[in-house]
Amino acid sequence: TIQVKTRQGIGIKWTLQEKADSLDHSHIFYVFVRLLDEKNRPDFYVVPSRLVAKHVRRGHRIWLSKNKRDGTPRKNTSLRHFSVTEDDFLDAWEQLAA
Repeated sequence: TIQVKTRQGIGIKWTLQEKADSLDHSHIFYVFVRLLDEKNRPDFYVVPSRLVAKHVRRGHRIWLSKNKRDGTPRKNTSLRHFSVTEDDFLDAWEQLAA
């Protein structure tokens, strides 16, 4: 199974839903697509769902543990964020054949 998430621009951060916390299976992959501009080929990051789930669970837990700027506690939301920080996943299509 492949989940495809797309964003436009130079950033490397994608917004996901809460269900990303539990998509922790060896046969599920995310393909994060970064559309740059019409002159350049998009970047494709192929990432195992287990890594995404681990990252978003940890990141959301850390985010919730910190107060907002005004000092009040954060409220739980259904949004999660994932950032691709390693080029190891760039065009890593071979992971889909495993």
